[in-house]
Amino acid sequence: MQEWVHDELQDALLQRMRTVRVGDGFEEATQMGPCINSARTALAQVLCPCQLSVA
Repeated sequence: MQEWVHDELQDALLQRMRTVRVGDGFEEATQMGPCINSARTALAQVLCPCQLSVA
């Protein structure tokens, strides 16, 4: 992947991820429910390294 494409894609992804509403999966306003276990949490951190901490 060309560096400029990587940078633009990363910026766009970070912008979008900052707007995702994480919460109770049963709530209508929730866009992403909680991670269910440590393996899924680790996968989420690999897929979105912008995440600095897990609540």
